[in-house]
Amino acid sequence: MAIRVGLFGAGWAARTVHGPSLADYMGGGRRRVALAGVCDLNAARAEEVRAAFGFERAYTSPQAMLREAGLDAAVVAVNVEANAAVARLCVAAGVPTLLEKPPALTRRAVEALARDVRPKRGGRELVQVAFNRHWTPSVVALKRAVETSAGGPIRYLSCLVRRPNRRDPDFTTTAIHAIDALRFVAGADYERLDMAYSPGGPAGEVTDYRLQGRMIGGATVQMEFSPMAGQMLERYTVQAGGKSFVAHYARDESGSRIEIWADEKMRIVNVRLPGLSPYQLGGFDRQMAAFLDAVRRGGALPGPTVAETVQTIAVMETLRGRRARFVQR
Repeated sequence: MAIRVGLFGAGWAARTVHGPSLADYMGGGRRRVALAGVCDLNAARAEEVRAAFGFERAYTSPQAMLREAGLDAAVVAVNVEANAAVARLCVAAGVPTLLEKPPALTRRAVEALARDVRPKRGGRELVQVAFNRHWTPSVVALKRAVETSAGGPIRYLSCLVRRPNRRDPDFTTTAIHAIDALRFVAGADYERLDMAYSPGGPAGEVTDYRLQGRMIGGATVQMEFSPMAGQMLERYTVQAGGKSFVAHYARDESGSRIEIWADEKMRIVNVRLPGLSPYQLGGFDRQMAAFLDAVRRGGALPGPTVAETVQTIAVMETLRGRRARFVQR
């Protein structure tokens, strides 16, 4: 039988990454999936996404879609403030859920969500948080290269994030990607981070962030974020075993390779890409496939779980509050 998938939210993420990823997964009928419904409080937006991707029905009530659509899986990509509430509804209905990041905006809120969706004894996790850098081809290749060819422990990690013209009042919900990705690549948590803030953009209308600190295990870590830098850049660097490993999260072919430097010589490792669309370069298609494959098998979701994102949310909360230091507790 086809698994029935519901999409909660009909905004940018639904149109640009989750809808195309679902279409790829269906692959012209190669996998048995039914797009049972799409839900958005804005009826016109829900209908547009329904028509664009072939969902059976558009809804304006999450409760109604859960009650009527017979869902086997849910993708939750609503506004940040509502993510946790919709995820709770899905879990209460017993529906495995791919939950868009961030799952909450504070440590307290994400810890409460983790408690609420924790599986009962003998049960399985029902929520996978959609931190797509865990599936981005270049970032996955970077992690694999460090693990297999560094020949020594990680000593240093960094990420430089620049965007051309982001005027968001809160850029931390984008910065969270790098915060999460360095934890993923290192396989370790942050021990402490010192934060610095400065005006960014032509007239100081946004805030640039700079973080520096240490990970549990001793590696030094640095991150820099500039929302209005005139450039699209997200570069990850790892130093380990006397080598430097460099990868880009990119919207073009620069995301198809990583660099490994040793003895002043650079070796290029090519990364296989399914295509050059943003959702493919970002690994959203792989993330969706891993989630739905797990649902089809009735097995454990790939993760991260909500509980595993607590530290990432705590660091983001420190940035949002413009505080000077994060210390793991």
